[in-house]
Amino acid sequence: MAKLEKIIQAPRTARVPKMLVAYFARQLSVMLRNGVTLLRGLETLSVQLEYPHFGVVVEAVAQEVSDGEKFSRALSHYPRVFSDIFINAVQVGEETGGLDQSLNMLADWLEREERLERKLVAAFTYPFTVLVVSSLLTLLLFTTVLPTFARIFAEMNVPLPWLTWVVMQITALVCTPIFWLVLLLAVTLGYRAWVQAWRSPRQARALYHAFHRLPAIGATLRHGGLARYCAASHAMLHSGVTLLKTARMSGQASANPLLDHDSRRVAKCLESGEKLADALMLEPRLYSITMLQMVKAGEESALLAEMFLRVGQYHELEMESTIDQLSSTLEPILLLGVALMVGSIVLSIYLPMYSTLMNLAS
Repeated sequence: MAKLEKIIQAPRTARVPKMLVAYFARQLSVMLRNGVTLLRGLETLSVQLEYPHFGVVVEAVAQEVSDGEKFSRALSHYPRVFSDIFINAVQVGEETGGLDQSLNMLADWLEREERLERKLVAAFTYPFTVLVVSSLLTLLLFTTVLPTFARIFAEMNVPLPWLTWVVMQITALVCTPIFWLVLLLAVTLGYRAWVQAWRSPRQARALYHAFHRLPAIGATLRHGGLARYCAASHAMLHSGVTLLKTARMSGQASANPLLDHDSRRVAKCLESGEKLADALMLEPRLYSITMLQMVKAGEESALLAEMFLRVGQYHELEMESTIDQLSSTLEPILLLGVALMVGSIVLSIYLPMYSTLMNLAS
């Protein structure tokens, strides 16, 4: 009974890394290619010591397959673990008899997805970390060191330079409970507004429009989204998924709200008989010239899947180059900002002391 409850609860509780799903697809593909039955392969892979939740999911899928359910249908019951792209590729593999090839292609795609995500996260981790650490250190200075100097200056009863006066006013504000309450409220409201904006497709697109206008950051997001778009398109087309389904789901796989929204328009164009390249050319701001030309050549030569793979690799390299430029640009700017902040605080302490010493000397 307890085991049955775990299987029922698995879709709600399981959070599985993409690399684990990729490993699952790769291992199952190897087993199928070497003559192991699907049910035996699932039962073998259900033993997951490091991620028991995923093991429960695989065990539940194996049970459904044993009861006569299709593999793709069983996977669709766990949308938080297996994406629509994964399920559609598996379904095509079942229908064409090439399930092992579809699973192997999905493993390649998931590994590429994970690599792209890590690169994008790494690009923004450093500046975010520097900003957080410098902010915390600044608050620490205002709450521990500067109040002492504020008392000293008050006892000295001397006129303060404008810089010192500003720093002392900030120190007095930071040391009041109201400041921390307002700060906590602002952070909470800001976080909630950010989450709600990302949950709203229209607001998410507006945010991405704003991000795309930023130098270096916009290019990084644009190349990253196109790289994921092309990687998903290649995986689905190579697995036998129709072009129409590929166009509908690639935008969602890109994690770019602009591409996701435009994928519906592209799908409608394909339904009306237009070519993919012609449909993409109607939005030149979203798709690169290289991508448009390669897709057009792929349609003419019947090698569209291979062209998507090459375009995805091109945008991945462009994203890496942009990330390097972003890092080399942001690092001196952030260091300069921290130096100016610390220097201003030190100067605000030094100026009144220097003025007092000069008055005493004279």
